[in-house]
Amino acid sequence: MPATPAIQTQNLSFGFHRKETLFQDLRLEIPAGSCFGLLGPNGAGKSTLMKLLLGLLRPARGEVWLLGTHLSPRKRRVYRQVGALIEEPKLYPNLTGRENLQVYATYRSLPPGRVEEVLHTTDMHRRAGRRVSTYSTGMKQRLGIALALLPDPELLVLDEPTNGLDPQGIAEIRSLILELQRNRTLLLSSHLLSEVEQTCTHLGVIHEGRLLFQGPMDELVQRKREAGIQVLVDVPADLEQLGIERPCRRLRQGRFQVLLPDREAVPALIDQLRSRQVDIFQLQLQERNLEESFLELFKSRPS
Repeated sequence: MPATPAIQTQNLSFGFHRKETLFQDLRLEIPAGSCFGLLGPNGAGKSTLMKLLLGLLRPARGEVWLLGTHLSPRKRRVYRQVGALIEEPKLYPNLTGRENLQVYATYRSLPPGRVEEVLHTTDMHRRAGRRVSTYSTGMKQRLGIALALLPDPELLVLDEPTNGLDPQGIAEIRSLILELQRNRTLLLSSHLLSEVEQTCTHLGVIHEGRLLFQGPMDELVQRKREAGIQVLVDVPADLEQLGIERPCRRLRQGRFQVLLPDREAVPALIDQLRSRQVDIFQLQLQERNLEESFLELFKSRPS
């Protein structure tokens, strides 16, 4: 029997104004235990969708289930199993990091020991005694994630967790996200394809309120399986004279690129070149990545 999805929507529709429809009959399903990346350009509606999923905005119509529980005013006890950081963390600047966590822990009737646990999880324990007003953007993000982790949630929702960070800060948050994937479901939004590719198992792509794709990351990347093979050879003649039965083009300095259906076709290419006494100095497989798949998805979307 398949596991109950961590998040599920049915015919979800929403607009900020009566004449504006941002989402129309949206059906989203996020598998339990996955790290689901919500991907799309700025202004695509990622933050708005997260607010709808958490009940912070009311849909025009449609339904939402969190952890198998229908989201309604009478059943919002499910929030005890959810932690979220939407947009930027709401912090008290004149309090220390530890004091901020203590305030939230008291408000949510959580054990005091959770404060020190999440400080160590997010590597903020050595800086917890400093006022938040002295924190860098990266430290505030870490403290915001610590706040979301206080209830030890089964579902963790992070909106643009690397937004505004320098490369070192992005790498640190990426490592933290990979660590947090154990024993919980993660939903995170981003417009940085490289970060989503390195952290997520599943993906949802939205644009102008439409869900262009949802499913495992590999399913999107492998939609078009052709791979580019760059070969460094000594080619005295034109490529046509080699008789290669695949599309190819010359690059530079004795390199050319051949388009193959998959990596299993590489040995046949090598045999074909060697049979024509072509010396191969280097062969590099360039498989389709998330960026190429993402751009292809936008090109092929309905108008």
